[in-house]
Amino acid sequence: MADPPRNPVLNPTAPAPARKSEESGPSQILTAEGCFICHRISTWDEKYRFWFLHENYSFPETLERLTHSLGFCFFHGAQAALDPSGQSSLTFVHNVLARRVGTIISRDLSRRSTGKGSIPPFAVPDPCPACKDRDDATGRALFSLVSEIEPAESDCRTLMGSLCFPHFRVLVSRLSLPVLLRILPLYETALSSAMDALSEENDKTAGEWSIRGIENNDPLRLAHRLAAGEEVNAKFFPPLNKEKAISTFRNPVTNFLEDLSAADACPVCKEMDRAWTEWMAWLADNLPRGMEVRDLLPVCPAHLRATLRLSNRHLVAAAVRNALNLARNQVRQGLMALSPSPLPNSRKSLFRLGRLRHREERPFPEVRRSLGRPLPCPVCHRLSVARDRALLLLFALIESPQHQARFEGGYGLCLRHFSRSLLLKPSEMVSAILAEVEAARLALLQWELEESLRKDAWMYRPEAAGTEHTAWRRAVQRFSGSFGERSG
Repeated sequence: MADPPRNPVLNPTAPAPARKSEESGPSQILTAEGCFICHRISTWDEKYRFWFLHENYSFPETLERLTHSLGFCFFHGAQAALDPSGQSSLTFVHNVLARRVGTIISRDLSRRSTGKGSIPPFAVPDPCPACKDRDDATGRALFSLVSEIEPAESDCRTLMGSLCFPHFRVLVSRLSLPVLLRILPLYETALSSAMDALSEENDKTAGEWSIRGIENNDPLRLAHRLAAGEEVNAKFFPPLNKEKAISTFRNPVTNFLEDLSAADACPVCKEMDRAWTEWMAWLADNLPRGMEVRDLLPVCPAHLRATLRLSNRHLVAAAVRNALNLARNQVRQGLMALSPSPLPNSRKSLFRLGRLRHREERPFPEVRRSLGRPLPCPVCHRLSVARDRALLLLFALIESPQHQARFEGGYGLCLRHFSRSLLLKPSEMVSAILAEVEAARLALLQWELEESLRKDAWMYRPEAAGTEHTAWRRAVQRFSGSFGERSG
């Protein structure tokens, strides 16, 4: 086949290739389908992962950030672990992390043994670098959005009908008082319309509604997008396993001891996995019985998206309706706090100047912060309680030499929960045991990762690969956690 010409002649009439949504200007904001911000950052994780695995992973600043954050968060770690093309990069990165973190933990342990105690390292790790860069991308998208809606003549109705509530919360912190007073009624109307559409669909299809699938153009799916944004990372939450979740009379200590001596995953991660499955299975069973569960339904975007994956239409509809109602109440309260109180007609002209001054003195910064504050999620609270209760049980168990041996022979803790354990301030003996086990696990992991890197070299190709070939996945699990680890 002949080589293509070096300087191909372009058709002068052919239009220039369209830029992707990430590069589109503000003029396209109000015509985008769905939430503009969700569309603009929908490919951000994929692009970040590509550049990280193929170029940025070895940069000193990248390794420094990952050291201070103890690797990636669970979701970004799980995404990276599912990409086989990242094996070499992740092996290199976690080899560096295991050496650095293990050294710091061992150094702190030796200082404590000599009575030179200090604040434990990694007690409060930095945010996940991938999450931080994603938030920065969201901020840039919001900047162009603010410039679009700031002019008084701009029509924000289409935008307010599609902007998801998570991004609306971030948006309000960047708006002036006149703009906020203009868009709050519009967004309240959008939330009310989504709730009305859900109710109408329920009345229309009464019998078949609860067993129907959830399609893209389904009113339930559209309302879900308004409440939680586009589906991201939901596949990493475990599906319901009612046989595993519901037990008539379980012994939490015995169950935790079994997890403690196992070597496959962090026992605290397993406890959070069980808590999630038990909570959602209970909701799925009791919601059709007419039991009051609104105070138990998931509210945060991550758990709303995970609920959609459970394919229980009744549960998804109840969670979405509850989240939209809470969001609408929050918007209404902000609007009422910012709107001036009406005065009698007879006093309007006399006190007009005073009314304007009173309006300016209203607590605009406080209201704006309140509107931007995330709604409390009962499922988040349940999982945080499960995590801390499991760690406190661990502290109590390893006070005993018998259970200490179980812990030392098992998996130990993932670094996420090792970090959390430091904040709970265990006794000096327990703290030393936790640090010793963690340092030992990291030292062994580092050897496996180094062995994997060595065998990948061309000169060692006659050597057969062993279990060290999968050490990079175990490294991701060690640093990022293994809660609800699923591949889809």
